[in-house]
Amino acid sequence: MNTGLTNLADYCLSQRIDEGLGDKPSVLFGDIAYSYHDVHQRMLNLARYFVSIDIKPQSRIYILLPDTPPFVWTFFATVFHGAVGVMGNPNVICREWCDQINITKPSVIVTTPQHALTLTTLDISCDVILLVPDVKTGDCPEQAIDSEIIASIQQETSAICLSLTDAMQQTQNTDIASHAIERQTPAVLLFTSSSTGAAKAAIHSHAGLIFNIEQYAKKTIGYCRDDITLSVSRLFFGYATGANLLFPFAVGGTVSLFVEHPTVKVLQHRIKQYRPTIVINVPTMLAKMTADDAEPIDMSSVRFSLTAGEPLASSLWHRFTACFEHPLYDGIGSAESFHIYATNRKDDLCVGSLGKVVEGYDIKILPKDCWDVTMESLPEDQTGVLWVRGGSIAMGYFEDIDNTNEVFIHGWCRTNDLCCMRGGYLWFMGRANDLFKSKGRWIAPFEIEQCLLEYPQIEVAAVLAVDIAGSLMPKAFVVSKDVHNQETLIIALKAFLKERLSWYKCPQEIVFLDQMPLNDRGKILRKELVQT
Repeated sequence: MNTGLTNLADYCLSQRIDEGLGDKPSVLFGDIAYSYHDVHQRMLNLARYFVSIDIKPQSRIYILLPDTPPFVWTFFATVFHGAVGVMGNPNVICREWCDQINITKPSVIVTTPQHALTLTTLDISCDVILLVPDVKTGDCPEQAIDSEIIASIQQETSAICLSLTDAMQQTQNTDIASHAIERQTPAVLLFTSSSTGAAKAAIHSHAGLIFNIEQYAKKTIGYCRDDITLSVSRLFFGYATGANLLFPFAVGGTVSLFVEHPTVKVLQHRIKQYRPTIVINVPTMLAKMTADDAEPIDMSSVRFSLTAGEPLASSLWHRFTACFEHPLYDGIGSAESFHIYATNRKDDLCVGSLGKVVEGYDIKILPKDCWDVTMESLPEDQTGVLWVRGGSIAMGYFEDIDNTNEVFIHGWCRTNDLCCMRGGYLWFMGRANDLFKSKGRWIAPFEIEQCLLEYPQIEVAAVLAVDIAGSLMPKAFVVSKDVHNQETLIIALKAFLKERLSWYKCPQEIVFLDQMPLNDRGKILRKELVQT
């Protein structure tokens, strides 16, 4: 596929207009539907505004929005103009926004009035703040914003401040063309999940994103024009940016959005309303959806669900597919690869594994202390660190040479995931940083966690190394369905583990939690568990 001068916005959106899909619904938001033509016109209007205020190509535009339609046309206008999109999580503490903005130095911030007021109290700067109203799902996301609110924000910043809708209306009658880009022109910066350390911004090109869409979304998983997507993960997260925005737009499908925090009850309502054919999910939500007391959900419209981000226990896969009777495809990706590069798929599924490598990608499994990518991969069943290369691997971390040189080597990316190959399928074995030695023996917390999850009463599990009587020993943290008989359950759990694990791998302590601390991508915050 020749992607030499393809602008991502043209590829995903403008080409749908050329194909005659202008009247087809592209975005659903409650009872509101936006056609491809609607989104295309708004994209052009916003791109015209960027030109009018002299936003240069490769300037960064920080999108700090919930999952509403303005996120969609802001993202496409950004890459259409040749600027670089940076997406922040609107549901986290403002310190993270500050760090991301100070790293990427955006010229424009697109956000809500409430978040804009918070941003004005931080030590940040930008040229323009564009405001999108705070709305509930189904409310008009282009309604007027009170002029007094805009004035109050303007008083606190030297940046130009106005509503996104007003900005788009200023220049809607001028000609505009997409910015012609070279093959490796950056399109987005994706921040790493930062569950264990400082976040880094992976640089992804137009061509790289298109490569993954072609190889994974179209050829491997099979997105199609009739699909309606719905996502548990939010749009700022690369997993959802792909699966619930770029992928459906690239095939002429339909995206469904909602702003509420995803819960089983919310999903029950939105799935009934939108009747999606693809649901983008995560293991934490899969467990909640299949709990004994979960709200029933009619998923008869769904042809398959996706899951990623955290390991999926085989017991949970069986429970989910028995409950909802449609395929569930687990895979692995990262901010550094943009999206999934190994996955289970239709007619080729190995429960418990991460599936097979997506065509166009290569992987190697090398010893933990090896940085020589010319080495042959370890033999089957031998665990090592996973390396991956392919057309969507990031060009590095934005303005971070040291970490770039450590992770990206001769076209390969060192993932820090421990994996092994068995019969052509990739198996996740934990994170390299999580391994610890206890009394001379290596212990992988992931192995213990998977064993805990096989016990019927355990919904979520995490295992850490803690100092017990001067030695590092495994300590387990669990969320259980049975909250009333913890002492009895601990005895039963220890007996269960003793039958399946070597004695030194059995946790000395088991702590029950009401819920696991999670980061903005749904991953367990292990650094918070250390203090528990």
